[in-house]
Amino acid sequence: MSGDNDSVDRPEDLQNLDQPASKLTMTLSKCLMVLLVAHLVLGLVVWLVASAFKADLLMAGLAWGCCSLATIVGHLFSRFPKGDDFLLLRLAAGMTFRTLIPMGFLVWGYKIREPQAQPSIIWITMLVYLVGLALDSYLSLLRSQAGEQL
Repeated sequence: MSGDNDSVDRPEDLQNLDQPASKLTMTLSKCLMVLLVAHLVLGLVVWLVASAFKADLLMAGLAWGCCSLATIVGHLFSRFPKGDDFLLLRLAAGMTFRTLIPMGFLVWGYKIREPQAQPSIIWITMLVYLVGLALDSYLSLLRSQAGEQL
């Protein structure tokens, strides 16, 4: 039964028990870097999808830019001010910016461009919005698992 040594606590394992959360902490700069890199990669995907469906590349780029900006601004407003007393304020501020910027873009695009020619822009906006929302939710979960005060 030499394979049962996995359950034995080794002294080097016990030394790291007081630091599990420090490896998972997501500082603001790390979160913003993850969001920026993910949205840059997503910009390439948007360009490829818009090209494949022969959508207006200018409007697709604007949709990507608006949703990326909304995700980053929403994330910033959902982190400050800290403390349990401001939890609802942070939640409302993050949701407001994350929703109103893309919606404002869609209303603007609907008024400026011919509405029948732009259904692909709605889908691109929804795709980028959904990816940004999922990524921001994942980063918030990482912060809460690390024991960081939300």
